[in-house]
Amino acid sequence: MTRKRRFLTPIVAFAVVLGGVLGQSASAMAQQKLQAPNTALFGAAVSVSADGNLALVGAPNTDGPLGAAYVFARSGRTWTLQQKLQVPHPVQLGALRFGSSVSLSPDGRTAVIGAQGSNPAIGGEDAAYVFTRGFVGGFTLQQKLVNPAGGLSGNAFGTSVSMGADGRTALVGAPSPTGGAGGGSAYLFARNLAGLWILQQRLLPNDTSDFDGFGTSVVLGADGRSALVGAPSKGGTGAAYTFARGFVGAFAQQQKLQAADRASGDAFGGAVALSGDGRTALIGAAQKEVGQFQGVAYVFGRNLLGSFSQQQRLQASDRAANDGFGGAVALDRGGSRALIGARGTDGDRGSAYVFGRGFVGGFNQRQELQVAPRVAGDFLGWSVALTSAGDTGLIGAPELRSGTPSPGSAYVFTGLN
Repeated sequence: MTRKRRFLTPIVAFAVVLGGVLGQSASAMAQQKLQAPNTALFGAAVSVSADGNLALVGAPNTDGPLGAAYVFARSGRTWTLQQKLQVPHPVQLGALRFGSSVSLSPDGRTAVIGAQGSNPAIGGEDAAYVFTRGFVGGFTLQQKLVNPAGGLSGNAFGTSVSMGADGRTALVGAPSPTGGAGGGSAYLFARNLAGLWILQQRLLPNDTSDFDGFGTSVVLGADGRSALVGAPSKGGTGAAYTFARGFVGAFAQQQKLQAADRASGDAFGGAVALSGDGRTALIGAAQKEVGQFQGVAYVFGRNLLGSFSQQQRLQASDRAANDGFGGAVALDRGGSRALIGARGTDGDRGSAYVFGRGFVGGFNQRQELQVAPRVAGDFLGWSVALTSAGDTGLIGAPELRSGTPSPGSAYVFTGLN
């Protein structure tokens, strides 16, 4: 299966459009469509605050290849566009595809945004940018984070980003080091008392090898002491690595996670999520050949000794070839609800699936989320995010075709069960 992967500017609020909902238990949900004017690939990356009152949506092809990210705020049941975020003077900085990856801190006051596609011919380098928001006013750019190993374009630094729960730590993936060799890295940054973001650590797996894609996906646990990094090309089947740190000291690798039924080309680790307590991990394998890239997501649980083991293998009830189920994954804080994207369903119209579990037993599919009208090539489910309580989901459809180039959309679903 081949998929297309294909400064701060206040703007007038843009009205949210209400849309229809399809899928199981649709009557239990409200749904809103988020859009902004003159965008491209809007919805390629999404993030939402813990309380569900702030959303961040990446649109990396907006304004040509420069990219942008958009901040939406909710008041009651109405979402309003608050800001368009861009890098100041992006052409001079060689910054391209800003908004390729986005992550909000749970309180919605700190954001990290990847710009993975910069142009070295004009002095550019792949980077991630940290923005902060005060109690009054919008987000302002704080700092540009770069790969200290030699920040030229080609290392894919910023492919994935994750902001820590305290808004003071950020993890940035760089799965393709400059020159094409190497297995990839993830870089941990922390904000010091002076407000500067300083590189703390470079995370590497113990068995690193060329072309692993380590850093394609990253997530920091809300406990601040755990991290999960995907390497979907590792050994041809894919892997994900857990890292942990004590009360003092650096992160150290704890485990290498692989699917029990792994096979070549699965791309296990292409998407990863951690529950807030770091005890549940959800790992996508969107190219799993259970029927020509139907896709699978795997649930791993951590025992009292700190060791993870595979607990469950999740698939969509209506699975079909080329669904790409597991291409995007999210977990709520308690690890009891999962949101899984399948952007290839029904001719690339796309869907997202809600799974939940009770006090006893594993996850079960609860809902399939779709939108109306559905158009081939919308890729709903390209990106997904969940609130802390897991009752609100944000889902990207970056190729939604209501214009040329495809502007894209993101959809807010509430009342998930």
